[in-house]
This record gives sequence, structure tokens and C-alpha cells, in this order.
Amino acid sequence: MLLDYIGSPISLGDTMADGEPFMRFVFLGLALVLFFTWIGAFVVIHIAAALIHLLLILAVVFLVIHLFKGRRAA
Repeated sequence: MLLDYIGSPISLGDTMADGEPFMRFVFLGLALVLFFTWIGAFVVIHIAAALIHLLLILAVVFLVIHLFKGRRAA
């Protein structure tokens, strides 16, 4: 038995006054929030990883350019 928002006991099979199963929509909403959070984190982490690798490549390129160019005489 679970308690609904006014404190009276209900079972998972009971419905609210408008006929929709309340608990099914709560778990569906929670599942959707968790799913979209997971997808967002997946995308953000992959974009961040690509940007870090790009910055590392640029750092190595500029280091090589700096080493081969050397100091210029003033």
C-alpha cells in the first residue's frame, strides 16, 4: 500500500479521480528525466573529450613551430 497526496492508502492498481494511473506517470516521468540527463551527459562528455584532444594537438603543433623557429636576433 502507498499513500497518495492526501494521506489515504492506495494500491498501485488504483487510479486518481480523472482515471489515469498516478504511479505509472510518476515513474514514466522519472525515467524520462533520467534518460535525457544520461543522453545530455553522454553528448557533453564526448564533445569535451574531442575539444581536449584538439587543444593537445594544437599545443604540440605550436611547440614544434616554436622549437624549429628558435629565437630571432634583434
